[in-house]
Amino acid sequence: MLFVVPVGAALSVAAVAYAHFPGQGDATVTVSVGAPEIAATAGQGSGQYPGAPATTIPVTIRNGGGAPVVVEAIRPRLQGLPASCPASAWQIAAPSSLPTVAPSTSVMVGLTVAMAPDAPSTCQGATVNVPVTVEGAAR
Repeated sequence: MLFVVPVGAALSVAAVAYAHFPGQGDATVTVSVGAPEIAATAGQGSGQYPGAPATTIPVTIRNGGGAPVVVEAIRPRLQGLPASCPASAWQIAAPSSLPTVAPSTSVMVGLTVAMAPDAPSTCQGATVNVPVTVEGAAR
């Protein structure tokens, strides 16, 4: 089961699987599939300027469900940044190795954030919020 969770929001997904077994006395079997209960929150960073060292911003992924969840991607959504400090001014990377979150636990994943060396001066003093989407699958 695939899920996509914007950071700061929880997602509940319910699914029903159907199986049809033809033959004498046809029957339909309905199986309920548990929904992953995933939520994610992100920390804050500061002190960025062009050429500054990268900062690690924590993203906590909580699994409130009963099955392990394999995190498949963490994607920053840069398209909504202000024109005064655009996406091209930022370098944001998720770790190359992503976790599996056990049931009823949480894990912290660090996003590496840096300002591009050629970021415009209009980024000075800006507070930028970057939404992040966590993608994964219950196993």
